[in-house]
Amino acid sequence: ENEVYDECKKYIKPNSHIIEVGAHIGTHTVPFSKLTGGMVFAFEMQRLVSQILNTNVVLNGCPNVMVYNEVVSDQDGQAKLADAFFTGEANTGNVKIQKVLHENGFPIRVSSIDKKFQGLTNIDLIKVDVESYEVPVLRGALETIFKNKPVIVTEYHTVKTEYTYGNQQEIKNLLPYYEWKELVG
Repeated sequence: ENEVYDECKKYIKPNSHIIEVGAHIGTHTVPFSKLTGGMVFAFEMQRLVSQILNTNVVLNGCPNVMVYNEVVSDQDGQAKLADAFFTGEANTGNVKIQKVLHENGFPIRVSSIDKKFQGLTNIDLIKVDVESYEVPVLRGALETIFKNKPVIVTEYHTVKTEYTYGNQQEIKNLLPYYEWKELVG
């Protein structure tokens, strides 16, 4: 995802705060932290992947990164997620929350960006990579987006998938004053 990183780094200032939802193992988190003296707030819902993310943050000397093993949505609360165990060539970067929600799973905090970062300024970038769950994440960040006017880098779907009917237009409708640039990677 070099094209995503290359696009994001254009908007990171020396004191930027960055919110990354779906940080996975830190492929972008670690380099983002080197570009700013501000904070990088990295969210990863998968318990084991979040532990790897934490390890990468420590091993790469990123004291300005705060890792949250939480689900980001438009409401605050708690959910239960099953551990996604991966074998063979399974892609841990393609886990959908809808597949791991499970009544016997481990408890995990559900947070909205608006409540978690109320009053925080200098948020210059919000990156969302959450495999079909983009709309609830962005809905829960609308106040933050309105106040800070950050660059938003998000995935979206133009066609119906198992978990969305195509959310591109819904995302654009949430943020009608944003100009959109398409990255193809």
